Amino acid sequence: MERNINNQSDQARAVEYLLDSLVMQGNKQLTEKLTQYSLTVAQYLAMEALQGKGAECSMSELAERIQQSSATMTGIVDRLVEKAWVTRRRSDEDRRAVYVSLTPDGGNLLKRVAQERRHAAQETIHKMNPVDVDNFIQLLRSYMQAAGYQTHSLGDDPTA
Repeated sequence: MERNINNQSDQARAVEYLLDSLVMQGNKQLTEKLTQYSLTVAQYLAMEALQGKGAECSMSELAERIQQSSATMTGIVDRLVEKAWVTRRRSDEDRRAVYVSLTPDGGNLLKRVAQERRHAAQETIHKMNPVDVDNFIQLLRSYMQAAGYQTHSLGDDPTA
């Protein structure tokens, strides 16, 4: 049986523990899902960022969007280009500038992964009371706002 937590220190520890558990287990589940497609989390985030941008993106902007160094971003994009999920081109005006865009195959892969992830989330929330689901969404949004977090750095917030 769960107990009420009354003091802020214990509440903070409970929030920290539960958020850490949620993130770790969510990352594990995402990693397992992406492994089926020979895709890493960083590669997936890069592709998602490109999709959210809706057009080609400079390598530096892409690195910033998914919080990776330029060197790391180069390796990520190299592997995505090899798999034909993104394309890369050099700027005609500035040979140092490199632009990346999602290919149709990359977009289709993202759609499949998104559908599978959404289905898994639906299976989970189906086991919950609908009022609890609405409250959970609102509480997460409220917590993120109070912490000063963006709701989603890769695209629009579907809960807004």
